[in-house]
Amino acid sequence: MSNNTENSLGVFPKICLGIAGLILAACAVIYPIVGHDNIVHLHWLSQFPKLFADGVFYPRWLPESYLGFGAPVFYFYPPLVYWVGGILYSLGVHSEYVMFQAITMLFTLLSGISAYWYLRTLTPSKRNAFIGAAIYCIFPYRFADMYLRNALSEHAAFVFLPIILLPLLYVQQERGNERLKIILITAIGWAGMFLTNIPTTVIVIYSVIVYIIAGRLYRQQYRQGMLSYIIGGLLGVVTSSVYLLPLSDLQEQLSVANFFNISSEGFTLTGYQLIDVFHDPKSKTFYVCLICILAIGFWMLKIYRKDWLVGGKQRTPQTVIGAILLLAVLFQVPYVMYPFAQLLPLLKLLQFSWRWNIWVTFAAAVLVASALSSKRQRELLICASAVATIIIALSFYRSTINIDLPNVKIASLARAAEYLPNNITMPLEQLQTRLLKHQRDPEIQVVGGNAALKSITREPFSTSFEANSITGNSTLLFKRMYFATWYLRDDRGVHYAISSDSLGRINAVIPEGKRSYMLSLVPKNSERIGAWLSVVGLSCLLALGIIIMLSRKKEAPLS
Repeated sequence: MSNNTENSLGVFPKICLGIAGLILAACAVIYPIVGHDNIVHLHWLSQFPKLFADGVFYPRWLPESYLGFGAPVFYFYPPLVYWVGGILYSLGVHSEYVMFQAITMLFTLLSGISAYWYLRTLTPSKRNAFIGAAIYCIFPYRFADMYLRNALSEHAAFVFLPIILLPLLYVQQERGNERLKIILITAIGWAGMFLTNIPTTVIVIYSVIVYIIAGRLYRQQYRQGMLSYIIGGLLGVVTSSVYLLPLSDLQEQLSVANFFNISSEGFTLTGYQLIDVFHDPKSKTFYVCLICILAIGFWMLKIYRKDWLVGGKQRTPQTVIGAILLLAVLFQVPYVMYPFAQLLPLLKLLQFSWRWNIWVTFAAAVLVASALSSKRQRELLICASAVATIIIALSFYRSTINIDLPNVKIASLARAAEYLPNNITMPLEQLQTRLLKHQRDPEIQVVGGNAALKSITREPFSTSFEANSITGNSTLLFKRMYFATWYLRDDRGVHYAISSDSLGRINAVIPEGKRSYMLSLVPKNSERIGAWLSVVGLSCLLALGIIIMLSRKKEAPLS
């Protein structure tokens, strides 16, 4: 009886949790998409899903970016969220705004399901697991991610953190008879994370390393389970090779100045910028929100204080998560993150140290669901999280309700900051201004020689034309952004060298004579190999799933 009383919640926490959940669900429909990353994601959602529905499974080049000059966005940005957008577009959802809202709601729901899956394995109480999963969905940082920042892919990455950690929980529980299950779940989790968001992936990679060390999973008794986890991780990498292999092959062709500028405004990785909370009056509520999350994080560490460093003979999952929580909170103190970002691989890609709040969010869900906290502590955390989310949501909605929201057109979205070829060194604003002057340029210009052009046809990933250079060579300028995967060839199969001008547009020199030409994107070998490796990985996942289901059916009569 006392156990049921301990697991039950009072009326007020239930009301707070319900209101917060309803507000977040309503925000997905009524809240204006005016966050930090809104233009970028809306612009990409206006192109990628349409190309996907037209039969291009993985459109790595977005032809309408940069005012129609194009950009190599998805050679480098993970595609999973946009594949979901492509499916929605194929089902008749053609508005990028509706698509954004639908994806937001879908991944909120999926993150709740994955968190419940993990927490149900951690705790015998279905009620506590459900409440912990609800906290995982409505925690204040989730609102900041979804609606203030409009960080669509980072929001989606919350789905995969519990899936990646679940096999480690199996390992700690010494469930050696479920090695195939560990491999399958691990592969799904890591493949999903790699294909969703790179900064969050970096956090999870380091967090899992800390988890293994803090949980002492390197000991003999865990080695079989850890071997299965490593195999699953490698299978996850293979499954996501369609993205990872071209990324590693072509990363030197990329300029990330507009995306991962970690020293902007003189606050290099300061996290919440606690030393300058009121630097931007429009962001007061945002910074206050983040400071509150820090306070909650320190409070949770206090609850973990008994054994998160000492740990005794056996490290519980809660203990290990508490240790990583300490890391997540400390890395958000101003300037603490910066030295590590200079020394450790990949940490520069983190960009903002507040991204570590994915761990604060997950730790809150675990704390609510587990028996480590008392009923009073659990209710206090639920109320604090729910009330903070409610207040922040109402505050931001009030601050935007009187804004004369621009009637954003796709033409203006083309000015969003995006990935650029590495040969472009000028500042983004200067580049955009100069490209705007050339927005109405013809598809091909003769800038040297006397070639006559005709039959010019532009497709999303190619431009075909006929040229007759009467005397000598002629130089052509294309309305295309240069990148290493563009190739120019004539009707005889001869390839011609291309280069870029100061704005990054493609230049080419063609010889004297009359020929037909085609400028087109040609898949690199890394793209082809990566696609085949992903097919192999998906086939292995499917085979593992079938084997696990068949083995369960055989065991069912015995039980």
